[in-house]
Formats: sequence, structure tokens, C-alpha cells
Amino acid sequence: MFALAMLVVLEPPILIAAWAVDTDLADGHLIAIAFIGGLFISLPSLAIFGLAVMWDRRLSGGRTVPGLPTGLTGARASRVSSISLVASTLALGAVLAILLGPWALVALPPLALSLASAWLMARAA
Repeated sequence: MFALAMLVVLEPPILIAAWAVDTDLADGHLIAIAFIGGLFISLPSLAIFGLAVMWDRRLSGGRTVPGLPTGLTGARASRVSSISLVASTLALGAVLAILLGPWALVALPPLALSLASAWLMARAA
């Protein structure tokens, strides 16, 4: 999963470099796709992944999460959180496919990272 996270980190700079080489890519909107996708898709996916890794490490070690009630940190909460993350990721992917058409494929790595985060959360359950 680390390789996927690194791809998500490097994707916006790669898209910006591709736009610098050919400004007509995506009808000239590739730079906007890179910036907006980086801010609103890649960064949240990386943050969710980081939280899922911490959640997995803590719960697999049998430790509680300080400051949270046990009902919010148990197996049921992990399952519900992972299911809602999968549902929201699929909905976001569908919206991006409608809005961007074939250019929505550039959102696949962050969306895959969100699904991997959901898997980590479900595994902790």
C-alpha cells in the first residue's frame, strides 16, 4: 500500500509536468485537474489512509483509543466506518466519471487508496 500512497503523492506533480509539456491535454484543463484533484481528492485520501493505518495499528495491538468511548472504537464501529468509506468512494468515483469522462481515470490511484484504507479499517474489526 505504500507504493500506492507514493503514486497518489506524485500524481499531481506528474500531471502538472505533463501539462507543461503539452498545454492542450484535456483541452487545457489538465492543470486544473491536477490542482483541484490534488487538493480535494489526493490529500483527503492520504489523510484517510494515515488515519486507517493508525487505527489498524492501535486496534490490532489491543489498545483503546484515548478520549473516545469504547462504542466508537470497537469492531462494529470499524465495520460501519469501512462500509461508509467504500460507499462514499464509489459515489465520488461515479460523480468524477460523469464530470470528467475519460480523464476521471487520473483519480483511480486516490480512490484505490481510499478503498485500501477501508480494507484496513475492516481488518481491524
